[in-house]
Amino acid sequence: MICPHCGKTIAENSKFCEYCGRPVYEAQPASQKPTPKKSAPQPASGSTKSIKSLIATLLIIAGLAVGGYAVWDWMQKDQPVDSNNTQEVIYREGYDAVLSERYLTYDDLQGKTAWELKVMRNSIYAIHGYAFKQGRLYDTFSQYSWYHPDTDDAATVYYRMTEIEQHNVSFIKNYEKSHK
Repeated sequence: MICPHCGKTIAENSKFCEYCGRPVYEAQPASQKPTPKKSAPQPASGSTKSIKSLIATLLIIAGLAVGGYAVWDWMQKDQPVDSNNTQEVIYREGYDAVLSERYLTYDDLQGKTAWELKVMRNSIYAIHGYAFKQGRLYDTFSQYSWYHPDTDDAATVYYRMTEIEQHNVSFIKNYEKSHK
């Protein structure tokens, strides 16, 4: 009999190898070859193709869903009626993207008219509920469904703003003063 661990010849019916000391009761007869380990089943090439097709189909469906939502969202926006070219700052969604989510730069304000700057600055107040007195700003914001005035106290509205919005209000105001 041969020890399966060290390969030395040992006496038949030995329970331990006299050379390496390991148990040999698990040993197989020398005539038997060890059976190779089975590997995980591999998918057939046709199966791989169908998985790739499924993934491609899901990606296309996801792309169509995102695109469909974007079109739907765009169609839901209020349509501006102001002819002073301020529509990009009056839209609730457009205003959020620029004035609420990042700090403004000089490039954002360059080329804007005094009226556009005023609308940009005041749209931050409008979205937080500032009640404008009758006039051009009131007329501008009251036509939009997102405008819900609830106070005419500017300080109260200012404290409702995020840090970015407070910074942008000050930044626009300083820009307006320096570009009169």
